[in-house]
Order: sequence, then structure tokens, then C-alpha cells
Amino acid sequence: MFDLADMTITIDTLGKAARHRMILQVTCRRCGHAGNFTARDLARTKGFGRDPKLLTFRCTRCTGRDCIVRVMEEIRR
Repeated sequence: MFDLADMTITIDTLGKAARHRMILQVTCRRCGHAGNFTARDLARTKGFGRDPKLLTFRCTRCTGRDCIVRVMEEIRR
């Protein structure tokens, strides 16, 4: 998987991330619980023009809101 920082294009909206079939990996800083979301699904619900790094998430384990959001390339097998 490639992190957003390794790419040559700037993915600054969910629409761009969805177009490139990317995922958002969200990790809770408090308990370490992680989850993956497709950019396409988030763009449909949150809006295609939203910045993926500014989305807020709530951890389902500890209900914390302090999360790290990484935009990554989806690996197809």
C-alpha cells in the first residue's frame, strides 16, 4: 500500500480519492482501534468536495474522537 505522502498527485478531496479508488484508514489515537473506509462510500455520504484529512470519526471501542486519517491506495487481488 502507498501512503498519500508517497504520491505525486495531490489528493485533497474525497472526489479525487474516489476517482483513484483509494481507501481511508482511520486509527484511534487513544486505543489503537483501526478501520478502513472506501473513499467512494464516504464521498457519497459526506460530499465529494470534502477534505479527507478534516473528516471527524468516533471510535466504536472507546468513543474517542481523536483519530488519525490516512488516504491510501487500495490493493486489488
